[in-house]
Amino acid sequence: MFPTLILFAIGLQAASPAAPATTGYVAAMEQGRSAYDGFALADARKAFERAIAFATNDEDRATAIVWLGALQAENGDFDGARVRFREALAYDARVAVSVNLSPAIHTVMEEERAQHMIARREAQEILSYQDPALSETPRWALLSGGAVAAVGVLALGGGAMVGLAAVTQRDAASSQAFQSTAVSEYQKAREGVLWSNVLYGAGSILVAAGGGLAVASAAGVDAP
Repeated sequence: MFPTLILFAIGLQAASPAAPATTGYVAAMEQGRSAYDGFALADARKAFERAIAFATNDEDRATAIVWLGALQAENGDFDGARVRFREALAYDARVAVSVNLSPAIHTVMEEERAQHMIARREAQEILSYQDPALSETPRWALLSGGAVAAVGVLALGGGAMVGLAAVTQRDAASSQAFQSTAVSEYQKAREGVLWSNVLYGAGSILVAAGGGLAVASAAGVDAP
């Protein structure tokens, strides 16, 4: 009977859930505040550091860091306190100093909060700002790129037409009865081939340049 009860009790103890991390955080914070009130600042620092380790969210973490900053201020290290307060505000912009702390600590905290809010507002303005000149450039570049590409397409079309005419002249030259007339027609055909190649080359360059300008406009790159 007794061994059975003992085994049952052991089983219940093994099955019981572990204490949540928040319990460790709350206990460490209570120890830290108690040590702080008793001027045992070294013990308070260790307790608040344990609380940071136990913290499971940014709000709790920021609160423990603020207490560490308050400890540094109590030791006369206001620069170190400012660093701690900035760190805490980065986790939670609403974190506050306990009402029981000295007005000097409250002043330092509020100064850092004001600086933190200014920095956040400036960062948001930078992210949301768009230079009007840059916003106009892509549209200009897109129109210019389309125009250049259109000219290139016309040049390619002209080159094709000139090339076809050159082929026709070559065929006509081969059917001429007089040699002088045939030579003249061949000469015209060679000139046509030359102009066809020139137009093809220029058209290809213009199409490539216009396409590149259009792509640059889509990417927001300044037009040259």
